Amino acid sequence: MFVIKHCKNYYSQAVSLSAHINNNVLDTCEIEEGKKDQFEIFRSGELFLSKEDMDRFPTPKDIDEMVDQLDPYSG
Repeated sequence: MFVIKHCKNYYSQAVSLSAHINNNVLDTCEIEEGKKDQFEIFRSGELFLSKEDMDRFPTPKDIDEMVDQLDPYSG
């Protein structure tokens, strides 16, 4: 399962990416309010993508590319 942790200001981005994951990835995604300036996507409890690490918001394309690299039997 995916979880997007976001600050209040990034709610719309979290909803958009959560919808993309729920519609395009064979997994579920929930959103949770996090810390100030936080926007991170976790998969099975491990950091998957991070705005801080990328210096920008993750995009649907970023998610798709990361999912394509996953072992189909992991998580």
